[in-house]
Amino acid sequence: MAVFVNPYTFVPQADAPVRRAPAGHAAMGVRRFSGVLEVTLTARTPLLIGGYKGEKQPDGSEVGVLPRRQSPEGAVMVPGSGLMGAVRSLHEALTGSCLRIVDTDWVPVHRHPVNTEETDGLALAVVDRVDAQGRATHVRICSDWVKIPKDLLVRIPADGEGFPQTGDQLRFEPGTHAAGDALRVRPEGQSWGMRPEGITRVRPMAKASEDCWVLLITDTNARTTKRKDGKPAPVQFAAGRVSPDARRYEIPETAWKSYQQTVAGADDLRTAELVKAGIASGEEPKWGSLPAEYTDVHWPPQQGRQGKPGDTIGRRLRARPYLYEGQPVWVRVADNAVTEIRLSLYWRYRGDKTVGERIGDAKPCTDPDKLCWSCRMFGSADTEAREETDTVKQHSYRGHVRIDDLLATGPVQKITWRLAPLASPKPSAGQFYLDNSAVSGSDRVAKRDTKPAATWGSIADRQRTRPIRGRKFYWRTETKADPDDTTPVRSRRRDHQSDAMGSSTVELIPTNTVFKGRITFDNLDAAEYGSLLTALDPRLLGRAGEVGWDKAVASVGGGKPFGFGSVAIDVKRVQAQTAAERYLGEAGQQPETDAEAITAFRDAVPRPVRNTWTALQHALEFGFLDDAKVWYPGRRELRQELRVLRAHDRPEAERRPLQGTDRPSRRGTARSEAGARLRGGRARRPERAEPPERARLATRGTP
Repeated sequence: MAVFVNPYTFVPQADAPVRRAPAGHAAMGVRRFSGVLEVTLTARTPLLIGGYKGEKQPDGSEVGVLPRRQSPEGAVMVPGSGLMGAVRSLHEALTGSCLRIVDTDWVPVHRHPVNTEETDGLALAVVDRVDAQGRATHVRICSDWVKIPKDLLVRIPADGEGFPQTGDQLRFEPGTHAAGDALRVRPEGQSWGMRPEGITRVRPMAKASEDCWVLLITDTNARTTKRKDGKPAPVQFAAGRVSPDARRYEIPETAWKSYQQTVAGADDLRTAELVKAGIASGEEPKWGSLPAEYTDVHWPPQQGRQGKPGDTIGRRLRARPYLYEGQPVWVRVADNAVTEIRLSLYWRYRGDKTVGERIGDAKPCTDPDKLCWSCRMFGSADTEAREETDTVKQHSYRGHVRIDDLLATGPVQKITWRLAPLASPKPSAGQFYLDNSAVSGSDRVAKRDTKPAATWGSIADRQRTRPIRGRKFYWRTETKADPDDTTPVRSRRRDHQSDAMGSSTVELIPTNTVFKGRITFDNLDAAEYGSLLTALDPRLLGRAGEVGWDKAVASVGGGKPFGFGSVAIDVKRVQAQTAAERYLGEAGQQPETDAEAITAFRDAVPRPVRNTWTALQHALEFGFLDDAKVWYPGRRELRQELRVLRAHDRPEAERRPLQGTDRPSRRGTARSEAGARLRGGRARRPERAEPPERARLATRGTP
């Protein structure tokens, strides 16, 4: 079986951050000092510094180029702002500070599980009114609905290259049926059932002006092509009967806001999908800027990224944060108002409990008089949203550390690299991003007709809301980028991958490139100064008697899932002065030595925070994991792992070695995070997975 480890791990968040008033900027305090550090940064792996674009290529794409100082020499640089962010991130983990960069109001969106509990109470409806901003205000409930097999749609005359599409108004006689029944296709030589010519198209999507059936075509990619008995699965689409005098329901603001929040994470709104749809900017189109946007629906659906889709059988509306008059949707109604809107019967829903509720007291600091350690040193920006009528107040605090751009000490031989695509992180995967250690065994498996246990707000949150697992760190592996080496590596784009999939061409800074620069600081005490040194070079913890940090490295730039960005930073004190020395020339009390400052820092860190350092040490250790085994698994690896996990679930007498794998041992029966216990017994793919053989290693020192 293929052995792999996720590119990332988590360092747990300890108790609530210790918050107190910062030193301020009015005057230097007693036993505080200011000074200058000289830093030498050496690339241990290739560096990818984003945000710098070159000239457009003939195909319209832009190559990410090396960042250069705007000077005649044009020296390659590591921007000080980029290094500042990296140093602060590590400092937050070392000190147990607040989670500064986080959207506390964020809640993930999940796909509905396929069960009757999720569809009870839903009704097919047609949007009746839309305001000038694309906000649907009213719908009309369909008095009846049926399922139309794809074979009955093939001869419907239609726009869009002759394919039926969502919103088409149809006329037909369904015969005797119950709501939700599938129309039956008339077999050759039989008198019962319906023929394709029995369905006619009245008009494309528009506000209903007469009694008609409105067609809803949805995506088929999530559908299976075969039933459990091996027979072909039916392909059917809903059509609802509506008339101008059908019962009308209002969509309140709460239901509309919920729809917009739910649709926000739809695949159709991903940058790559927007580009594929012909929107070159990759930005979400505004209401009214384009006509209704359709995309083809295929059967059989595309199998995997490299698979080819089957024949086009219809066209669906792309998911957008607005709706059109005449657009069919599924709704739930209560107290004469719409409470939920769906674009398909099984669509998406918001999880329960926000990020802010799951991180507790680790939320970003907002009071400038009560700041965590990192905010006291590096500053705190007030990013809370306010209403337009609120009084303007400033709750920010300027930091005490400034980092100059670091310049390369010599010429840099750039590496032009075709970067493999990366998907966005998926914190909705609760089996990875939430701490499941306190979940009881009975709550690790979803019950029948309930949501998968991995989702936010599932049965796994019944006894106690699962907290965020911690701070995410990428493993520091010995990654290479050699254009002349054709061996497949995780960072290089494959032949079947394209820019539309998120791939791009970039310039990398090669390994062993050296940069130099300066850092200035002011009004720091010994422990704060020691924390700055340690965040720059965690190896310095060895001077305070901490063991095992000799291979720790920092990171800077992008491409960390590929292993890029690992750097070793050497720090040299150039100057450190107390206020008396700086302004009066008095030789008062001398600042502590670097070793004394690092020891003072170590002693000032609360014990619960220091208990998380083992996990942090493993995450920072260069070469802690073999680079060849670190990567997101493909479908083949996941299928193999599921087979092994299922074998573990069988009684010992029924277990058999699986072909191509070793026989599982009793020791290995503990599941990895990718195990089905948190998948609710469903074989749906989580974000990524780790096999049992590596689970203990990958999570060592983490919750």
